[in-house]
Amino acid sequence: MQQRDNQKFQWLNKSMDKLIEDDVSWVIPAMKHMNEIFCLYPEGSATNKNPATTYRAQIINKLQNDRQLVVKVCESLNSYLEKVRAYVKGKNNNNKCR
Repeated sequence: MQQRDNQKFQWLNKSMDKLIEDDVSWVIPAMKHMNEIFCLYPEGSATNKNPATTYRAQIINKLQNDRQLVVKVCESLNSYLEKVRAYVKGKNNNNKCR
């Protein structure tokens, strides 16, 4: 079980690396991949805490503390949306010329 958790965490870190690269083509796939991995971890509850189990909130907190998860996701989405807006604006300007 420990090896699987380590592998999942490595994939989360690779996805974070893709977000940091600021490559528009990877923003959405990286975020989808991260979501799928997060969903593999149990949610947990106040009454159901097993010390041998790694819960989703623990993983998210670790990424937040180590890699600034929330900041990187927001920056990546903002960059992605800016580039999409520029693309759409450019398309609209090209269509007006015809």
